[in-house]
Amino acid sequence: MNKKIRFFHSIHFKIALVFILVVVVTVEVIGAYFVKQLEQQNIDSFKSQITIETYVEDKVINALEESNTTKADRQIRNALNESSIVNSADIQVVDAKGVLRGDSNVNSQTVIGQKKWVHSG
Repeated sequence: MNKKIRFFHSIHFKIALVFILVVVVTVEVIGAYFVKQLEQQNIDSFKSQITIETYVEDKVINALEESNTTKADRQIRNALNESSIVNSADIQVVDAKGVLRGDSNVNSQTVIGQKKWVHSG
């Protein structure tokens, strides 16, 4: 029993304990840094995947300026179908009056033409 107590009070044990604590703290700091870098990389990757192509934006803008709404809705639907983002996100096109003009979700095509609540801010 006295030998065990002497071991924990020895200088060898204290030096080993200090080194172990330094290693643990270092691993924690390095791990936190790598996790932060991975998180930022995932966020950047996600943002690049959900960005709508400019040609799709241009087609939608031109269609919204069209006076014939049925032709415009068809152009919007075609533009959304051509977009490569359709598989990963749901795109909704709402005009200035708050009317839903297009939706990339095939199951939501029945709500096109209905008034949509738009959050301004």
